This record gives sequence, C-alpha cells and structure tokens, in this order.
Amino acid sequence: MSSDLLTIANLYYDTLRGVVEVADLPLTADVSFIGPLVNVNGPDAFRAVLEQIVPTVMSVTIRHQCVGAETVITIYDFDCGLDSGAVLTAETITIVDGRIAGCQLIFDSAPFTLI
Repeated sequence: MSSDLLTIANLYYDTLRGVVEVADLPLTADVSFIGPLVNVNGPDAFRAVLEQIVPTVMSVTIRHQCVGAETVITIYDFDCGLDSGAVLTAETITIVDGRIAGCQLIFDSAPFTLI
C-alpha cells in the first residue's frame, strides 16, 4: 500500500516537473489544495492552478518522503527561477482509493510577494 501511495504522490511531482500531463493526474471529485498563496476546491480548479504553476517550474528536488495510512508527506526544494533560489517546501498529499484527495502546501511565501 505504501508503494502505491508513493507512486501516486510522485506522479504529482512529475506533473509539477512537466513530465506528466496535468489532465492525467488522478483526482477525487472533491479534491482540495491549500497553500500559502491559493486555496481551491474541485478537480477543475486544482488542475487550473497546476496549469499556471507547471510552466514556471525549473526543478523539484525531493529531500525526504514519509508515508502514512492515506498520506505522503514530502520535503522538497521547489525552484521556479526566483533570484532567492529554490524554496524549501513541505507538502502533505492525501490519497483515497488511488486518487489525490487533497494537498496542503507549506513554504515561506515572502519571495513570491516580490513578483
């Protein structure tokens, strides 16, 4: 089970990297995204946010992942070309029945307020 959760979580990170199409990401009908810059609900809104983010991503470098019953917690460096460099990021992805049901993203948003 934990390898299945990691596979789905890493599919999300491959989507951020532009390796997997946003449309191919398995999402629940009530998926939510909670982050320091945006909160959305529903698969269409979730995908719309990803469609905006993906073109800006230069790299996603995973430092560590921890798997729980229905969650994958990932610590990673997110680089979108800011002068300040990559942003250390923590994210919890909840996965239900093989689909992403929610993401909660935590990072210092200060570098993004200058854009």
